[in-house]
Amino acid sequence: MTRTAVARDIGRRLPPVSQTGPVTAGPPGWSPRPALIGSVCVLVLSGSLQAQGVRISGTTSVDYVEMQPAVEDSVPVSATQDSGLLRRAPNGTIVECLGTDAYCTYYHSAPLVHAVPMRQDLTLSAWGFGTGVSAYADVEVRTAVGSAAPGWPLADQHFDLVAGYGEYDRSGLRVRLGRQWTTSPLGYYAYDGGSVLAAPLQGLNAEVYGGWGLAQALTYPRTTSAISAVEELAPTDPGYIVGATVDYHPGGIAGGSIQYQREIETNFSGLYSERVAGSGDLRLGRTMLDGQVIYDMVTGDVNNAQLRADVPIGRQWNVSAQIRHYVPFFELWTVWGAFSPVGYDEGRLTASWTTGDQRVRIEADGDYRQYGNTDAAVSFLSLRSNGWDVGTDASWRLTPAWTVSGGYHATVGVGASRSDFDAAVRWRVGHRGSLGVTGTAFQTIDEFNVGTGRVWGATANGSLQLFGDLRADADAGVYRHTGLDMPQLANWNQRRASVRLTWVLGRDPGLPRLAW
Repeated sequence: MTRTAVARDIGRRLPPVSQTGPVTAGPPGWSPRPALIGSVCVLVLSGSLQAQGVRISGTTSVDYVEMQPAVEDSVPVSATQDSGLLRRAPNGTIVECLGTDAYCTYYHSAPLVHAVPMRQDLTLSAWGFGTGVSAYADVEVRTAVGSAAPGWPLADQHFDLVAGYGEYDRSGLRVRLGRQWTTSPLGYYAYDGGSVLAAPLQGLNAEVYGGWGLAQALTYPRTTSAISAVEELAPTDPGYIVGATVDYHPGGIAGGSIQYQREIETNFSGLYSERVAGSGDLRLGRTMLDGQVIYDMVTGDVNNAQLRADVPIGRQWNVSAQIRHYVPFFELWTVWGAFSPVGYDEGRLTASWTTGDQRVRIEADGDYRQYGNTDAAVSFLSLRSNGWDVGTDASWRLTPAWTVSGGYHATVGVGASRSDFDAAVRWRVGHRGSLGVTGTAFQTIDEFNVGTGRVWGATANGSLQLFGDLRADADAGVYRHTGLDMPQLANWNQRRASVRLTWVLGRDPGLPRLAW
């Protein structure tokens, strides 16, 4: 498990919904018409065993995760010390006292719980129905057991159609119909509909797409209860999505792309979003320049504008510099965009050095952020308006079989700071497997998380190519948290384990005719 994954999950009451774990399209309020398109594609695919070629790949995974919930409790105001919003209980616990309420509230640890989520991912490709005709489906089946299973994300939804479409690809033209994903600078969007992509010239691709839109980065509609449960003013219309992209990369020194995307209510009475994005790259000798701009046509905000330069120096050094302006984007159905979210300007510098034999690599990076004016303040506290990050990573291949690596990173931002360190040793066992051990430690200073606590962890992992296209991966780890200023919270200790089998049946159909 990576340092970032551990950092995001340790100390949280429940793990976040995976961005790659979609939700089934079938909640209340969703029209059956979009799902019907994907279902037709799956039915077509089910008969593909008689086609000229079928390829099925999958990942079977079983995980074990412990979690430490927190529950709300209270103490009488008369039993607290000091005065004001934040006070101290007799045992040292910091409590919150609102107005004239007779009780002050705080959170403390509940008994430890665990979950054993199990998931089967399947990707199916079939071709040979005719010249250029094929079908594709990506499905997920899952369940969970254990004391925390009822609260596990998507526990009550056991089947998802992530993608499922029929495709015609011939002579510079590609047509798809069904459930699809579009991945671009504007984000990850799924929709039930169609897309047409043409490649009239070498290096030139033009695509138009549209259909019933789904929630950004997920495969369920905006009208699902998953959104209405946390949003009082949730949308009542799933909406349509339409877009177009033109990409020109002829090879050589320059290339670029531009995309337009609009999301509207199905009765055409309201607008969810309308944005345009452009990107380009330019090679000047050995220096590579690339940039990107995302513009919100409704609010007039530039959500993202960045320019980066990668400069190789000799054979062993590489330097990268980036400047960026960022403002958060919110769709128009949510009230959060009305609060004029504050963005930041950022500069980042990265330098790496590698030995001539590629056995040793060292990288260091740092960035500085200046946030916009929030027009908000409190009389007793000075608020930061900037932040910074510094870090370094290194790896050393001692022998062809042994590699050691490690890194340290520190972050200071508005309202929170963090530092973390990790070190790992990996032993490659021939060409079929590997074994490794990783140690990690991090500290997060954040009044909304685990206070000034420290977490120490160790993970063992291994991988083995059993035979053919069957590979097994497993890891197990333990993490120990020690709180320094929150006595009401027991240590956020956690054990984790995971076993995964990855397999492939059938031959590779080859790369698609049209490549971006």
